[in-house]
Amino acid sequence: MMRTIRNYLELCRIQFAGFGILCVIGAMTVVGERLTFAEFVPLFAVHVLTIAWSFAHNDYCDFEVDRLGEDLSRRVIVRGDISRSSALVFAIVVFSLSTVVTLVSWPGFLPVGLLIGIAVLIISYNIISKRFLGTDVLFATAGMLFVLLGAVSIIPNHDAGLIPTLTWIVVAITFLDLLNFNAVLGGFKDLVSDQAQGCKTLAGKFVQVDDQGSIIVSAGFKVATMFGTLMMIALVFSPFIVLQYPSQVWQIGAMLVLSTMTIFYSWKFVSVRRFNREAIGELAGKREFASNLLRLTMFVSWIGIHWTMYLMGIGAAILVLSNVAIYGHPFRTPSAY
Repeated sequence: MMRTIRNYLELCRIQFAGFGILCVIGAMTVVGERLTFAEFVPLFAVHVLTIAWSFAHNDYCDFEVDRLGEDLSRRVIVRGDISRSSALVFAIVVFSLSTVVTLVSWPGFLPVGLLIGIAVLIISYNIISKRFLGTDVLFATAGMLFVLLGAVSIIPNHDAGLIPTLTWIVVAITFLDLLNFNAVLGGFKDLVSDQAQGCKTLAGKFVQVDDQGSIIVSAGFKVATMFGTLMMIALVFSPFIVLQYPSQVWQIGAMLVLSTMTIFYSWKFVSVRRFNREAIGELAGKREFASNLLRLTMFVSWIGIHWTMYLMGIGAAILVLSNVAIYGHPFRTPSAY
């Protein structure tokens, strides 16, 4: 029984469930630190459930590609610890639970409509992402809808007309960051296995790996990646510069440091010379850590230091506890992700 539980925890990448809680952030763009624990619980539950079923469905769809990869072949479905049919049933059941939570917590057409929209985008991405270029837009758009779901869940009568400017800024930031995360970071990480299968990805089109493992990145891909990163950072600072939202000196200083780190790791990422999936994964993790912490620091003025610490603590606690449960070690990197 415990081994089965560990396998399903590994399947749904539960380690990452405490980070980037987009629907909670969306809600906080509306009410800030006034978000109550009773409001937080269903938002967090829908987030975790969506992470779980989407990863399970992704592994179900990517089985043929994963089984040819040296690292990806260690995923639970490929190694036979969970069957494809069981993974699909798990995804359907968990998605159904997220729908129930949404219906009970925020009865109304818009919240449920957004959740269904998120599901359609994620499922479509999982099915066609390796067949058509540019499908990373589907993944990034699903993240945008997640932010909007959090916002409308808090607004009286779920009135979309009352969505504040800050929410739309965060929607744009989310889109750019997830597009970078999936098309660049994820594309690089799976480059060799995707190219071996003839998969159509942006990274596969503009990045080449020769027989010796040397990487050649096109200049256009580098420019697009860095432009997207700089646009995301500009949007992070826009509430303070353009809208004159309140800020603290230490907060702006920390954001400048984290922005510099995000730019540095983004450039280092597209300047990689040799393919090493593990090393690329670690570099992607550093870039995402800096980027996520930058966005969280941006919110300190609205959500307060206590909520900021809570969100950071939740992410760290889930990461450590799930790693202990799955691998027996608090800081182990997932064997295949």
